[in-house]
Amino acid sequence: MRYAKALMEYAKSMGAEDTLYKEFCMLDRSFRKHPDLRMALENPILTIREKLTLICTAAVGMLLRAVSLRVS
Repeated sequence: MRYAKALMEYAKSMGAEDTLYKEFCMLDRSFRKHPDLRMALENPILTIREKLTLICTAAVGMLLRAVSLRVS
């Protein structure tokens, strides 16, 4: 909870609350749509670097889908 509060305070100081909210909504949708993503992130065998790679890959995939929907 501490980290979430700090992140929210930082976003406020940067004027990026809306962006942070949208990104967390997108992350929430990813976890709901792909429960295996959460399981992978909770896996103690995976390194932090591997977990970060998973998150970044999921985020890029969602961004590409969003852009393609706008172009279509």
